[in-house]
Amino acid sequence: PDMVANNLSKKLKVAVEIDSFGLSWGKIDAKNIQVGNPPGAILAKAFTCREIDVLAPFTNYLRKRVIIDEIDLQDDYLGLEFDSASGASGNWTRIASP
Repeated sequence: PDMVANNLSKKLKVAVEIDSFGLSWGKIDAKNIQVGNPPGAILAKAFTCREIDVLAPFTNYLRKRVIIDEIDLQDDYLGLEFDSASGASGNWTRIASP
């Protein structure tokens, strides 16, 4: 879980924590995921989830176009902040930008 969390943290430029991470033939699962907010945000967390299950055959990830059959989230929280009342950019704009 630490390797996945560290790679996500570097890519997203925010703190990421994952308690456990599993990989099987048809499923990827992660437990107790926390994604922090960028500096200057009001909320401490941008996303939390007790468990994420990504269901897809392993061979789908070897294709040029990855098809995921199902994503299940349990006890998820998404914190949205906007830079202004009339604007569309905010915390997730900064997190998702390349």
